[in-house]
Amino acid sequence: MKKISLLLLTVLMAVLFLAACNSSEASEDYPEGTIEILIPYSAGGQTDISARVFAEHIQKYLDTDVVIINQTGGSGAVALNEVASDDSEGYKFLLHHDAMHTGYAVGQLEQTFEDLTPLDVSAAVNQAFVVHADSPWDNLTEFVEDSQANPGEYVYAADIGGTTHFMGGMLTQATDIDLKMQDVGGEAERMAALLGGHADIAVTSVSNAVDYVESGDYKVLAVLTEERDELAPDFPTAIEQGFDITFSVTNVLYGPPELPEGIIEIWDEATEELVADEEYQQAISDVNMVHDKALNQEETEKHVKESFDYIQGLGEDLGY
Repeated sequence: MKKISLLLLTVLMAVLFLAACNSSEASEDYPEGTIEILIPYSAGGQTDISARVFAEHIQKYLDTDVVIINQTGGSGAVALNEVASDDSEGYKFLLHHDAMHTGYAVGQLEQTFEDLTPLDVSAAVNQAFVVHADSPWDNLTEFVEDSQANPGEYVYAADIGGTTHFMGGMLTQATDIDLKMQDVGGEAERMAALLGGHADIAVTSVSNAVDYVESGDYKVLAVLTEERDELAPDFPTAIEQGFDITFSVTNVLYGPPELPEGIIEIWDEATEELVADEEYQQAISDVNMVHDKALNQEETEKHVKESFDYIQGLGEDLGY
């Protein structure tokens, strides 16, 4: 019996040793082929644009092609599941933002960041409440006062389960107003609803808000940051108007679960070099986004957990 146990122990140790060797060899040779980054949105949106800038510039530090795949469906579940079940060890990734956390909070998604390997906080986008240029409100205070006097009259355009949904929920909670939460869809659909008079207020990125204001289509009521955005210093914050509402959308790069440590180190080094790259910084600035800190895998996971916990708390406050 002892001989059998000793034999089994020897075989087990040999298997573990070979697995470790194979993992080490895979890391040494990594990457050997094209890397795919899945985006759970259609082409042309803010996440897609920033992902393409990221992919274009990270290639030179990984010494391989990095391509963007727009994998829509299931409120992000299709792309998330594909990466969570991937066994290619570092050739398929997901770039997603806080909608992954809000989707879980409202029951649209079954998986969380814990089913993946958070690798890098790649970019952040500040948000703003906007209304039609012909609306009677010039700031958030005026809109809130009108909404309080006319409960349930005004329509908020949202993507139910997404970050815009939660921003609308924060607005109603912070101001004690009653809005009709209308499920409109993504950025293009929300702005079309606002322009067409089917909604009274919506959320968009500050960079888009700048363009909309310059075109004469919309007005900005408030930016959802603690301080005014450098991109649009004339736009007031909700906080300075007396409303404690802040919410920035942050993109995060995720790898499959149990990614080998050697591959994680390669990505940590590549993203550190990327953030120090002046050409990349100019390119990401040109699309009105910020990626000025290189967080390693452990720091990224800590950041993601804090965001996840915060949003789950918001979800509970909103009744989910």
